[in-house]
Amino acid sequence: MGVFDKFFGRRKNKSQEPAVNWDEMTPLEEFVKRFTDNGGLFLMAENKEDLHRMLAHILAEEGKERYLVLDSAVEGILRESSLPYTSARQPADPGLAFFSSVLYLIRNTGGLLISANQTGGFSWKKLPPVKVFWATPGQLTDNIHTAMEGINRHFRQAYPQQIKTHTHFGSEDFPGQKVYLILYYE
Repeated sequence: MGVFDKFFGRRKNKSQEPAVNWDEMTPLEEFVKRFTDNGGLFLMAENKEDLHRMLAHILAEEGKERYLVLDSAVEGILRESSLPYTSARQPADPGLAFFSSVLYLIRNTGGLLISANQTGGFSWKKLPPVKVFWATPGQLTDNIHTAMEGINRHFRQAYPQQIKTHTHFGSEDFPGQKVYLILYYE
């Protein structure tokens, strides 16, 4: 049993799970439920030490040597943690796990909205199969429409390319893929 199985347990058969009462959930709880139902692995870091520890555990758990970073917004996190990383554009290297930020977390689908700013222009399939994303609660939005409104407000001059929402992390289209999301409370 891996480190994250100990924290979150094995996934139950869907027929054994009780019905979900969406009305009683906070927007964040709803996002997390949908994200994990989509095959994502959710972690929450309350401080930088938690964040650094989780990043180190993911590398060890997945048997990876270092992170691939194509998003300059997260490079400082790995530098502070003294974890090995590379920014060389070699996503096919089997010793790499991918690490990036997200533009938005989409509550109603449990999806991650990312762009070429995060992926370096590589398609989802060409990135390493172990993907780790970092976000803050302020990036949670209700739906894709409000996320796109936020992008239009924030990126008036340099609109990001290749904007995509990813929601099905454990599908047959991406065998062997694992998608982690670390929500960080600053």
